[in-house]
Order: sequence, then structure tokens, then C-alpha cells
Amino acid sequence: EVYSVESIYFDPRLQEEVAKRRTTKLTGDDVTSRLESARTAAINAIRNSADHLAKLAAGRKLREEILTHLPNPKNSSLDQSIQFDLDAPGALKQEREALEALIDSNDLGTIIRQNPIRRTGALDQISKHLGFDDEKEYARAILKLLKDDEDMLKHVREVIGPLPNDLIGEGGHQAENPDLPETLEEESL
Repeated sequence: EVYSVESIYFDPRLQEEVAKRRTTKLTGDDVTSRLESARTAAINAIRNSADHLAKLAAGRKLREEILTHLPNPKNSSLDQSIQFDLDAPGALKQEREALEALIDSNDLGTIIRQNPIRRTGALDQISKHLGFDDEKEYARAILKLLKDDEDMLKHVREVIGPLPNDLIGEGGHQAENPDLPETLEEESL
């Protein structure tokens, strides 16, 4: 399970493949060192936003907890008060500790799957460290890779499921004039 479709831009296999294509054809740089540099920079960007991400995660957990306490008129007579207690500080502490552990272990994959990291600057750092001018150029390279490489497209579908047609066109082919999907530029919290 992934947090959002934008996770494709953070996928290590896709990063490696676009880095190989970019460095082999243009610069001849060492792909491994570029990938490690991109990973480190992304982790540092996420570290700088860890408190915000922990608050978002704790908020999600608390909302889920509230939903478990809502009455179902089919199963309840609704003739009694419903009371429950939420430990918001405890939830925040738990989420903060869990995220810090992932950051300390450099577990970028899990961080990406569990958190809305769009606005952390991580993608910008990955893009630059892989040799792209900006996030949009990097995103176009990822989308082109998915258009050209059926194995990579299959991998992405295994990881996140079906892709929106405006991201990858009908039949698995990239939509014309690929650009960064609007969902990458917007954040719905």
C-alpha cells in the first residue's frame, strides 16, 4: 500500500533506471553515487519536515480512532451516550518516534509509503541529485520510462495498482504532452 500515486517518483527502481539513462547518455557519472546522494538529500529534507509529517500521521490515526467509536444505527439502539477518550499527545509522540526511527535507519521507501512527503522538498532534492534541472523534468523522465519500458510499468502497477489514464494513457502508454500530474502540485490533507 502506498500513500499516493506520486510515490512512483520516489521508487528506487525507477530512480535507478532514469539515473542510468541520464548519466550513461549525458555525463558518464557514477549512478550509484548519484542515487546515494539523492537518497541522503531526500532523507534530510524529510528530517526537516518530520514534526509536520508526525502531526499529519497522528491526525489520521486519531480520525480513524474516532470513526471506530461512531454508532451504527443498524447495530445500536442509540439510546445511550457515547464517550471515548483520545490521547492526542500520545498519538503524536508515537508517530514522531516511529518517523524518527525510519529516518535514522534511512528507510526512505517506508517513509514514502506512509507519509504525504510532497511538500518536504524531497522530490526536488532527488531530482537535482540525479542530474535533472527540476522536479518537472524528472517527472517527465519517469513518465517516459513508464511509456518505453513495460517491465517498469508492470513494476509500478504491482506496487501501487492501476495508474490514472491522464498519467499513463490508454493501453499503458503515456498520455501526450506529459507533464507533472496536477496531484503532485496540490496537496490535499
